[in-house]
Amino acid sequence: MADEGSLGERLLKTNGINAAGISESDRETLRRLLERDRKRMRRMRLLTMIGWGLFAGTWIFAAVVVNAEATVFSHSVALFLIYAALCLAAIFTISFALRAYLFHVRESNVHLIEIEARLAGIEERLKRLETGK
Repeated sequence: MADEGSLGERLLKTNGINAAGISESDRETLRRLLERDRKRMRRMRLLTMIGWGLFAGTWIFAAVVVNAEATVFSHSVALFLIYAALCLAAIFTISFALRAYLFHVRESNVHLIEIEARLAGIEERLKRLETGK
């Protein structure tokens, strides 16, 4: 696999940017942005695993409580545990659905911002071409 430096230079070249023309302060800013995004991705990965664990655990707990109702608990305690587990499972399900929708909306917004930035760059190049003629 290619090292990170050559990959970055190829990506810049793909976007029409000469890597030699980027100042050291801009490079440092890019490094900080990349590091911030890496940390954010690690956090999101950890939160996702914890969330899915809680989600699955609540449904498993609800199933175990329903199956163990007759043998282990008194009727009122079993009903309380069943309702509590099902409520928690429903809350986790709804919150994950909302979270997934919000992530989708954010991702769409990021793509739109990226498209707007590219269009602005193209528009600027076209203006330079028109004034150069």
